[in-house]
Amino acid sequence: MLIYCGDSHARPFENNIFEHKERNPILKETLLVWRPGATAGGFARDKTRRRLKEAFVVALDKTKATHACFNLGQVDVDVGYYYTCMTKPAPSFEDWVAERYESYISFCRSFDLHVVIKGLNPSCLISDQRIQSYVRRNTIKSFKTKAEYRDAYANAVHLMTKQSHAERNVRANVILRDICTRTRLPFFDIRAFSSDAHCPGLVRSDLVAPRLDVHICDSVATRRAYYDGLVSALNADRHLDQNHETA
Repeated sequence: MLIYCGDSHARPFENNIFEHKERNPILKETLLVWRPGATAGGFARDKTRRRLKEAFVVALDKTKATHACFNLGQVDVDVGYYYTCMTKPAPSFEDWVAERYESYISFCRSFDLHVVIKGLNPSCLISDQRIQSYVRRNTIKSFKTKAEYRDAYANAVHLMTKQSHAERNVRANVILRDICTRTRLPFFDIRAFSSDAHCPGLVRSDLVAPRLDVHICDSVATRRAYYDGLVSALNADRHLDQNHETA
C-alpha cells in the first residue's frame, strides 16, 4: 500500500483513477493525506498549524503502508519565502530553501518506508500581478493592522516579479532533486509535460486557470503525467534495492 502525503498540489493523486494500476501491486491500495498550505519546512516540526505530520503518522499507523510519495515544497516558494522577507531581513533564497528541504527530506527518510519524492510543478503565478495578489491573499491575516501589513509588504514586493519567481521555482526544484539524488531517494516531477517552453519555471498557458489559482488545471493528461512519473520513480526505487542487495 502507498500513502500520498502533501499539500494541495498532491490532489491529482486522489482524483487519479490510474489505468492498469492492478499491474502494480503497490498501487492497488492507496490513501491521500493532504493539508492546504502545508510546507516542506513545517512538515517535520513538532507544532505546526497545518498538522500534516500528525495526520500522516496516524494514517501510517492505521494502514501499515509500505510506500509513501511525498509532495511538498511548492508553498514554501510560492508564498513562504515572500512572507519571510516581509518579516525578517531577506535571506539568500538558495540557503533558505535548501535548509527547509534538507529538514523535510531527513524527516521523510526517518520512516521505515520506501519513499518517493515528487518535485515542484512549474508555477501558475504567471504575472507580477498574480504573484502579488496571491501573496497578499495568503499573508494579510498574519498582521494586526493594515499599516503594519503595508510596511511589511513593501519590504518584499520588489521580489515578486514574473522572471525572478520563475527562476526561484526552477532553482528550488533543482535543489530538492539534488538532495534526493544525494540521499538516494527516487524523485520525479511533471515539468516535461507542464512547463512553458520559453520560461521553464512557469506552467504552460493552457494549464493555467482563468481565476487566481496556483494549481495546474486538472485533466486526463495532468493525471497521466502524475501517474507516469510515479511509476517511473517506483521502478527506480526497485532498481535501487536490487543494486543494494547485489553490492
